[in-house]
Amino acid sequence: MKLLLVEDNRELASWLRRLLNQSGYAVEQAYSGEEAATLLLTQQYDAILLDLTLPGIQGQVILKGLRRKDDQTPVLIISREKARSMTEKTIAFNEAWAEIPEERRAIIPPT
Repeated sequence: MKLLLVEDNRELASWLRRLLNQSGYAVEQAYSGEEAATLLLTQQYDAILLDLTLPGIQGQVILKGLRRKDDQTPVLIISREKARSMTEKTIAFNEAWAEIPEERRAIIPPT
């Protein structure tokens, strides 16, 4: 399964990529909305892990663009936003989401 991981926090992205690779997933990575948009123009993915708060093009814009093109690739939204805010947004997008705890370091092993 080929995944696109779009996350600007390099420490978190590295940890997630390592975890996903160890679980047998092929992972391509983008650190900005621009990088993600470029990859999405030329590559197909089985799923996308997408941070909504990115430098440049925001994750919401990427997601809206995908859905406007009728691209139904599953998207898991990863965000530090609080649950209520994310619930409202994901209902609008009809996507899944995962909240990143404030104390990330407690769950992310050192590299």
